[in-house]
Amino acid sequence: MSLADFIGKTVYIAFVNDTKDCSTLWIDDIMVGVPACLEVTSMIPRVVEKAGVITVSGHVSNTSVSDIDGFTVSYRFGDGEIYTETIDKKVKAGGTNSFSFDGEVSIAKNETLSYQLTVEANGETSSTEGKVSAYARRVVAEEVTGTWCGYCVRGIANMEAMNDEYADSFLGIAVHNGIEGWEDPMAFPEYTDWLFDKFNMGGYPHCAVNRQLTNTGDPGNLYYYYNQVMQRDHYIGLGLTAEVDAGSRTLKAHASLFSARDIEEANLRLCYVIIENDVHCDDVAYDEQGNPLKYNGWEQNNYYAGGGMGEMGGFEDLPGTIPGADMWYQDVARYISDGFEGIEGSVPAQIREGEEVIHEETIAMPETIRVDANTELAVLLINSKNGEIVNAEKFSLRDFFDPDGVDTVQADACGISISARDGRIVAASASSIVMLKVFSADGRCVASYDGNADTAQLDINGLRGPHIILAVAADGSRKSIKTIL
Repeated sequence: MSLADFIGKTVYIAFVNDTKDCSTLWIDDIMVGVPACLEVTSMIPRVVEKAGVITVSGHVSNTSVSDIDGFTVSYRFGDGEIYTETIDKKVKAGGTNSFSFDGEVSIAKNETLSYQLTVEANGETSSTEGKVSAYARRVVAEEVTGTWCGYCVRGIANMEAMNDEYADSFLGIAVHNGIEGWEDPMAFPEYTDWLFDKFNMGGYPHCAVNRQLTNTGDPGNLYYYYNQVMQRDHYIGLGLTAEVDAGSRTLKAHASLFSARDIEEANLRLCYVIIENDVHCDDVAYDEQGNPLKYNGWEQNNYYAGGGMGEMGGFEDLPGTIPGADMWYQDVARYISDGFEGIEGSVPAQIREGEEVIHEETIAMPETIRVDANTELAVLLINSKNGEIVNAEKFSLRDFFDPDGVDTVQADACGISISARDGRIVAASASSIVMLKVFSADGRCVASYDGNADTAQLDINGLRGPHIILAVAADGSRKSIKTIL
């Protein structure tokens, strides 16, 4: 009600309880004064999923009877400087308008900043406070696959596509298994058996995304599963580092956890995984008579050969059985914590908002790993009540085993030199180059030279991303390097 008729007078406000229950009187939301005509609401999320520049955003409400022709937004994060931005937007009387701009402040991964947001217009101000945390989210796909499985190149192609498009928010784990008559040298039968039993999988390839039953199925649906997970609530961040003794091949994992809210009964566990990339074998196999065989046990069956089943990431252009020398396998599971469902007691029951929770675990590098420098350590945060993965993080171990980034030599280099320049790959050797090939990250040969010359060249215009370059000399020596084109 308006008090305009009582200006200059003493006003008494009385509350009369005229209900039948006279023993109780509730009074709420009583305000005497001049109502504010300006109100700001922050739209800065409590959790952002990427570190970097903070986007300052909010809504401005105008409860007055006059339009607001523009306003200024002042903001401050932590104990930092106060910045001001002029917004040239009209807020109609009784209406609301929004603002959004990249601020002058950046936030680091797993950092939490408090902030104050103030809007000023027509001599009036409105302020609000809040917190923002940068907690990255990584979606996990555990895929069962096998070199014998002709359909499994579908998983290889889709996992590569996800890794390319969502490098900072996707973690693929390729869990191999073999069958009688076609053993898979990367087999991890205990892991595949657990996945089949847990998610009632019906065949290969098959994937479980964040261990959610509703997001389990064919890896051809990975984009859909990923987007379904990304729509869920997210409030926990993870950090992961490691110390490695390369001599003893032992690592100590250091995982850290942060929450944007208090948790009284966390029911969370950490599970560690080691994956190996660029798994490759070009050794020659021989029969009982000592004759070289076409295949060395690392070949990949390919039902998409010839294109009859449509396009599949280039596998339609490869043979029905792809020789091991032409395959480079990615995301290969080599280790997972005992029990598969996380380490009991690795996360405390109570977690306080913003406080760091630390867990350490010592792990022996498995003997199944072919090249230690190609491994990554991952940690999965698992809800022990429903078994679902809440978040994940990974950490490259390359620098511990290959600290100088030296090219990986598969055999005696024998004077072979490889360089990439001016859109061309050039390989040279005094023994002459008889073969030069370029492989993409998923093992497909994307460029090839066969001949006999001191210098061999390949056009690489249009090729982007990580590739393996393999050169073979006439005397049988070979050299391969991994590079970014």
